[in-house]
Amino acid sequence: MKKFILGATFVASSLMADVSTILPYAGYINYDSNINKSTKDTASLFGIHYSKGNLSYLFELDYSHLNSVYKSQYESTPFGQTVNNPSDLKQDDFVIAYSNYKTNYMSKVGYHYVSTNDETLGDGHIFNYTIGGYKWKGYDKYSLGLESYYSIYSDGHDENYDSKAINIFQFTPYVSFYQGINVNTSNTISLKLNYEIATDYVDTDYVSYEFSDTFAYKKFFTTASFYTGESRTGVKDGGSTVFNSLDLMKTGYNLKVGYYLKPNTILTFSYGANTYREYKASSDGTNNVMVTSLSYNF
Repeated sequence: MKKFILGATFVASSLMADVSTILPYAGYINYDSNINKSTKDTASLFGIHYSKGNLSYLFELDYSHLNSVYKSQYESTPFGQTVNNPSDLKQDDFVIAYSNYKTNYMSKVGYHYVSTNDETLGDGHIFNYTIGGYKWKGYDKYSLGLESYYSIYSDGHDENYDSKAINIFQFTPYVSFYQGINVNTSNTISLKLNYEIATDYVDTDYVSYEFSDTFAYKKFFTTASFYTGESRTGVKDGGSTVFNSLDLMKTGYNLKVGYYLKPNTILTFSYGANTYREYKASSDGTNNVMVTSLSYNF
């Protein structure tokens, strides 16, 4: 099963006073129409993200619910054709994280719990730790760091559907460059490499790459992102997004646009597409993902 969450948008305070952010979001996923490429039909997502922090720390909480509807499956029997309507797949995700910021470096610890009725991997526990450094040069900022994740699915299965505990280590080094072009305009480029060690799977390692570019002008900003490679049961978005399935993710892109309705209120909308090989599918499929959010700072 695939879970997609819009990355939360934060507004940095120019003072050291605490700033709280409430960000409700909702999304819709349209899976490949070919039943040989995907047994899922559509999915709906809703959630809420809360954060509190200042220039020295950030505390985050997130809850989301995902409901996936399967396609009707037809089967021929001696008594005629029958229709099988599988039960919906339901999932709840809970995330807690704490980040600490110093003059030239930062660190983050987090925990993501997945509660699901999907029996392929079952409930999951994902732990993450990030450490990064950054340097300002005038109005420009250079950053690099390492995200690390440990995922455990105690009642999982491998690609042969052999029952076993699934343990996965993921290491994600990253670099980014923020350029303050002028008082109204900025641009941020980010590159990531995702390396998964999954010794409990038949294929024991996976590598994928991510690229994103965020351009901001006055009250408007847009982020274009792209990934390629191979990933199975991977983690993205700093631990917020977990692909807790046996599906093999291959390539995808996403475009997000945002607008400051007020200095403390931001409306965003994103559209993305992902090409993947669903577990037990005979060929690659593509899904489409749409997410909108409204954040309020106080």
